[in-house]
Amino acid sequence: MNELSIAFLLFFALFLYIAFVEVRIRGKPNLRPMPALDFLKEAFQKAIESGRPLHVSSGTGTVGEKDTAETLAGLGLLEYAQRQGGLYGIPVTSTFFHPTAMLSGYDFKRKFGPAGGRIYFIAPEKGIYAAGAAEVLKNERPILNLALGPFGYEFLLLSEAAESQGIDQVAGATDPSVLPFVYSSTEHSLIGEEVFAAKAYLAKEPQALAGVIAQDVMRFILIIGITVGVILKTLGVI
Repeated sequence: MNELSIAFLLFFALFLYIAFVEVRIRGKPNLRPMPALDFLKEAFQKAIESGRPLHVSSGTGTVGEKDTAETLAGLGLLEYAQRQGGLYGIPVTSTFFHPTAMLSGYDFKRKFGPAGGRIYFIAPEKGIYAAGAAEVLKNERPILNLALGPFGYEFLLLSEAAESQGIDQVAGATDPSVLPFVYSSTEHSLIGEEVFAAKAYLAKEPQALAGVIAQDVMRFILIIGITVGVILKTLGVI
């Protein structure tokens, strides 16, 4: 890790702390509406009434690699689902691509999920994972397929399996090559940065809200820095 990366992380940590203090003092900020997550809340109510489980996939990424942030975003939604499942008696079924993510799934189940639901470790190979998760959807018949995290071509296999079973879907990804699949194959989608704001939008926890605020501030600073750099480079100053 070079000096620039360390400086960036330090600045982000500083803004995160400032944002956390701001949320604790002034209260929770208003977030713009996200229809996909509002539908997710409705799906929880339907699950309570029907007794059918939810299925959650945190994607085909790992913790500790380049797609860690997306994987953690998916795991954050799984944590929220397990917490709601424990409160309202909703079974939550989850499938995993990699053991590093599955460990978090077991931890959430232990803490919040006494209402039932199963945890499946499929395989660390994308095609096999999608086929295995599709079989789980067929056997478990969940009321909702919640797929959020790093995905590739295998997303279409999973979403098509849910569609063929008449299962509602909420999905999200950030990879530009996958976004067309997400948008065209699901009625309720999260695009780009919405993925990282999902847990904050649902749980309204100060730590998660502070993270969203800090990300927005750092994004604004980066845009300003890039713009100034381009102007200075064009003028020959640097």
